[in-house]
Amino acid sequence: MRNHSTPPAASPSTRRTALKQAAALGAVAAASPWLIPAAHAQDADLAAYRSAKINWRQVEGETISVAVIPASYFDSLGSLLPQFEALTGIKVRVEKVPPGQIRQKATLDLSSRTATYATHAADPMYYPLYVANKWV
Repeated sequence: MRNHSTPPAASPSTRRTALKQAAALGAVAAASPWLIPAAHAQDADLAAYRSAKINWRQVEGETISVAVIPASYFDSLGSLLPQFEALTGIKVRVEKVPPGQIRQKATLDLSSRTATYATHAADPMYYPLYVANKWV
């Protein structure tokens, strides 16, 4: 039985900001094949990002957690973290969770609105569950 009651939400600006930063992290991860040579962030490497009209440091000093499965394609994410952290001032903690447990942890995190994870590796077959419960 699904619980469709709505527990008290986390502060909208905090949750929204965390989701935006998680999306930025996801974008960097998706672009990893092109960014790996520049993984160690230098000011010159970040110049294009810093020229954008985005306040990358709006939540500087925060720490976010990202849950991924222990798969080789997520290993490249670690090489991009120095660039992300230099750009945003956000520390990223990557937690490797076995595939059989990541759905349970993510579902519990989303349904209880604890925001333990800023983002996680989700199997697309569970997207309808996320939409039905208004988690995304």
